Amino acid sequence: ALAIRPLTIAEFEAMFDHGILSEDEPVELLRGQVVYRFVEAPLAKDESVNPKPKHVAINMIAHDLLSQAVEDVDAYVFIQGPTKLREGRLPLPDVLIVRGSVRDYLDRHPEPADTLFCLEVSDTTLKKDTGEKRREYAAAGVSHYAVIDLVHERVEVWTDPREDGSYRTHYTFGRGDDVELRLDVVGDVVVAVDDLLPF
Repeated sequence: ALAIRPLTIAEFEAMFDHGILSEDEPVELLRGQVVYRFVEAPLAKDESVNPKPKHVAINMIAHDLLSQAVEDVDAYVFIQGPTKLREGRLPLPDVLIVRGSVRDYLDRHPEPADTLFCLEVSDTTLKKDTGEKRREYAAAGVSHYAVIDLVHERVEVWTDPREDGSYRTHYTFGRGDDVELRLDVVGDVVVAVDDLLPF
């Protein structure tokens, strides 16, 4: 078997600095390997056309709804901003609520201690998001992880992480339900599942 040396986060970031990777490429670092976020079409031939417009639209909807929830508290909502879990792990979640303001992250990425809530929007990436990525977020100590499942039209939420890569609690919300979260700093957040799914 071939031995593969994983990349460090510094090496991954240097690939952007030196033009090896473009800032427009939808990639993240998982297990020290560069992984494309879009399974169906890693790179659109026409760069003005996103390969998954529904995915992008749902990201924006979730971002807008969660931004309303943090308006009056010391928290900020990133859309597709990297989060540093540990060495070799720099995923790019679709939506991320972090402590503080955007200015707190001018020279560093949010880490698990900064992360209040992490969200992925999934269709073709559902298996990875509910499996490998969920385990990575749990092992790093991210307190709240959620997946908007566009395949089954539901939202899954995991809370109370364990070091072994599992979460103690798991909730599934379907159409007609409200997703209820209690986040540090932010407090209670309630979002209707129907508002997060396409019609």
